Amino acid sequence: MSLLRGENLTKDFGIHRVFENITFQINPGDKIGLIGKNGAGKTTLVKLITGELIPDSGEKLAQKGTNIGYLSQEPDFESDSSLYDEMEKVYYELVTISKELQRLETLMGETSQEELPQVMNRYSQLREKFEQSGGYQKDRDIRSVLKGLGFREDEFHKPIINFSGGQKTRAILAQKLLEKPDLLILDEPTNYLDLNGISWLENFLQSYSGSFIVITHDRYFLNKTVNKIWELEANSLTSYSGNYNDFITKKRALKEKQWKDYKHQQRKIQKTQEFIRRNIEGQKTKQAQSRRKQLEKMDIIEKPQEENNDMKLDLETSVTSGKEVVTLSKITKNIADQKIIPELSCKVFRGEKVGIIGPNGSGKSTLLKLLAGHYTPTSGTINFGTNVITGYIDQEQDELSRELSLINELRKELPLTKEEEIRRILGRFLFPPEQMDELVESLSGGERVRLALAKLYVRKANLLLLDEPTNHLDIDGKENLERALNNFPGTLIMVSHDRYLLDKVATKLISFSTYPPHFFEGNFTEYQNKMLKSNNEQDSSTQERSKTKKKKGKSDTKNNQKDSKTSKNNNEQLATQLFAEIETLEIEQEELEEQLADPELYRDNEKAREINLKYRELKTTLEKKYKELDELDF
Repeated sequence: MSLLRGENLTKDFGIHRVFENITFQINPGDKIGLIGKNGAGKTTLVKLITGELIPDSGEKLAQKGTNIGYLSQEPDFESDSSLYDEMEKVYYELVTISKELQRLETLMGETSQEELPQVMNRYSQLREKFEQSGGYQKDRDIRSVLKGLGFREDEFHKPIINFSGGQKTRAILAQKLLEKPDLLILDEPTNYLDLNGISWLENFLQSYSGSFIVITHDRYFLNKTVNKIWELEANSLTSYSGNYNDFITKKRALKEKQWKDYKHQQRKIQKTQEFIRRNIEGQKTKQAQSRRKQLEKMDIIEKPQEENNDMKLDLETSVTSGKEVVTLSKITKNIADQKIIPELSCKVFRGEKVGIIGPNGSGKSTLLKLLAGHYTPTSGTINFGTNVITGYIDQEQDELSRELSLINELRKELPLTKEEEIRRILGRFLFPPEQMDELVESLSGGERVRLALAKLYVRKANLLLLDEPTNHLDIDGKENLERALNNFPGTLIMVSHDRYLLDKVATKLISFSTYPPHFFEGNFTEYQNKMLKSNNEQDSSTQERSKTKKKKGKSDTKNNQKDSKTSKNNNEQLATQLFAEIETLEIEQEELEEQLADPELYRDNEKAREINLKYRELKTTLEKKYKELDELDF
């Protein structure tokens, strides 16, 4: 039985029709990627599904009791609660039981022998309910999700009201994931996530037991997570089974068939019309009349939509640079006494396409600003080669003057060019004539990116410095940019979380995931495979050391502790020891939890007190070990 379905839904905003007579069905286990051009109606559709909007016609039917969780693209989240407390609201009943268990544990030490059995019985009942409801898993789940989405341990207990917009979005995403609704709807969930966070979210969704709809332009993400693609195009919704790559193959085949069927029918119509014209008044009049009736009854195939509304982006250079484009010699950058860029040295040669990757806040954008001349190094030198002309796009397009019209903004690059030519260039980047006189401040994020690309197009730079260039672009826009960058004859240095772009374009990577940054020859998938192989080898080594430690038994514990003290500076070795200790403690915790859940324990009041005390002490120790592990950088 389906979770939810829509039948012949139509939605208008004034005279603008968003979609017409669309029908769909969401089944248990469906993992749906909703795609379409910017403005196609993706967010409108999910708001119809959640009930925030009502269709102008058609019907939405949901299975009784279906729980829907929705993360909007720009959520509003104001709370005085700490991040961790806000997450615990998802587990309201469990938190209430936990507090009551703590109260009863205290009461056990104060209660008389006569009243103790009653307290123990109540405690046993609550403990069993707590365990069956996943109470022991709650804190692990919260910590896992928060860490996975990039929150540090020291942020867990900070008030959400003091967080940035991106942090608030990640906090709401964490809450929605912890809720585990029957149908999870995520609108651009990878915004504000770095590569590690995106990879973690992919793994979470791959194992998600419910259904979900995700709106995203991240094709790599779609390939990893979904088993169905919904495409909104030309007011219609089409469903394709499989991931994004499957969708591309199937859509191409469908388009080819549509054109083939259309052309075949058009030839048939033309032949029939010609037969009617030649024979309507001759000896074959009856045949001509019969053909005319057949033509009138024919179901006419509509002409397939032409793919002709893409950006015309061809990046050229006005002059060829020298072989050595830029040389960094021991550069560092400090901001407010904080070292943002460690000592970094490298050379970039003509024609190289360099991708810069790493966690948020690791210094990637700062490096681009240094190269663009917006910052000066704290130490070290940056030397450009001969004939180097730079073209820079900031992540938020801060280079654009918000108070100027689109025409006047582009005129800054072309002061002697006629307005007619400027309008023609803006048209290449999909700006309609009536929008060209509007102010830059009125543009959406995607439109600002297109205007920045238009300026890059006319600048004819031979060194492009791009900070998250695919942000706000729809899939068609991203693919156009990829083609342009692949065909670009100059040199490219770009910061990006777009792994599809990094795979298609980058020939070299600078990774800020380590300190100092390291260099890799190849694209993102090649880099990821190398990291995965390295991690697997490290995991195998860790497991082998852990097994050896277990075989040695308790007699070697003191020796291991001494060894760990002598290797405090080796975080990897210390982490290995902590993993082993945590594993042992968790096994002991499970054994104690089994005892606490057994009603027979509470026949012996003294033993019940002893086990409770031991459990609380072990839990405190385990939390300390978790914290030590979280604070390690390994």
